[in-house]
Amino acid sequence: MKMRRERERQELGRRLKRAREAAGYTQEQAAELLGLSRPTLADIEAGRRRVDTVLLRRLATLYGRQPGELLGPTSEREEAQIRQAAARVREELLKELDQAVISSEDRKGVLEFWGTLERFARLRQTLGLEPEASAAKGLLSVPVSGAGEAKLVKSRTPDFVIEAEADRARHALGFDDAPVRGFEALRYHVESLGVPVFLWPLKPDPISGLYVRHPELGPVILVNASQYRWRQVFTLAHEFGHVWLHRHEHAVVGRIFTGQDPRVIEKQANTFAAEFLMPEEAVKRAVALLGVVEPKPEDVVRLQRHFGVSYKAMLVRLHRLRMIRQDRLEALEKVSPVRLARELGYPVDGSEAMVLEGRSEVPFHKRLPQCYVRAVLEAFEEGRLGEGKAVELLGTDHHSFHEYLKTMEEEARRQREEPVPADVGG
Repeated sequence: MKMRRERERQELGRRLKRAREAAGYTQEQAAELLGLSRPTLADIEAGRRRVDTVLLRRLATLYGRQPGELLGPTSEREEAQIRQAAARVREELLKELDQAVISSEDRKGVLEFWGTLERFARLRQTLGLEPEASAAKGLLSVPVSGAGEAKLVKSRTPDFVIEAEADRARHALGFDDAPVRGFEALRYHVESLGVPVFLWPLKPDPISGLYVRHPELGPVILVNASQYRWRQVFTLAHEFGHVWLHRHEHAVVGRIFTGQDPRVIEKQANTFAAEFLMPEEAVKRAVALLGVVEPKPEDVVRLQRHFGVSYKAMLVRLHRLRMIRQDRLEALEKVSPVRLARELGYPVDGSEAMVLEGRSEVPFHKRLPQCYVRAVLEAFEEGRLGEGKAVELLGTDHHSFHEYLKTMEEEARRQREEPVPADVGG
């Protein structure tokens, strides 16, 4: 009898730990919200401490589960409860879309995105794939200059705390003092933490991006592909701010550039993104290296290119850091940054000159997270998925699918045949 009770406690502890990690909390954060010490919660998850009915209900509420889920339901019942949890998150997402007042076309696009998430979750389950990284663990288990766990962010959390968290996030992602330098670089680092990033085609406005916490996939980010290239970078940093700061939220639809969203969490994510992409100390050093008292238009272009952000974002950041006066800001806003960038010799592509109208075409290998594409391709190559199913899961056509495979094979061949000097490395 005693042995059986110990096994039951251990199984409950494992379920509680999985539920906590899926909800995006560290032990320290969950313990603080529950009014427990971290060692107490650690003992519960290790099966060393009994959990009474009252505490079980509190744990279930915090993790967005039903108490019965945590007590060891059958697999069929567990599946049903996961579906119910997914339905609740979908409902939250729909409420967010209603508040954003979007077109029926964009609403359909977001629902297609949700359907892709559901297929991704089923694919992982069918193929028995383990998550590449736990988002919660990946974000918070990285040692950052001896700092403790990320603190819980509240509505009255001051900006300097948000900025400190942005600096911690930069270190966790390995950027340190280096600029992020573009969307793909930031996307790669965010996905390396187990947070899938979708580059999804919607209308340019009003949705910039969104964050959703899927019950099986954990935190997921969508970035609107129809934005300026520079906007996409800020949107991704903003949505990553939600992952870092607001993991308890089920869904947040961002209207970053419309000026119509008064929510505190959106302002916090903007503060996070500004410091993450343009750290105060790094900006001050860069301005000092330019040898100017107050940046001129060409200086602002050089800075925006260095930090990989838009001209307007760089202007606002310099103004907020008191490096540009208000009257000077208004004059600089009238400058054409694209023309000036060309004159300075910077490459300029079409996405800088104009916003893509309507639902722009995005190849499947850029639209979907690499972990998703890789899972489908590996299953196809191993014969666990047929070509038709692979094409369906990737949301593409047979021609594009074969062209992508051909491109990958050609790239692999070039790398194998690359000539390298025999004495490379000394």
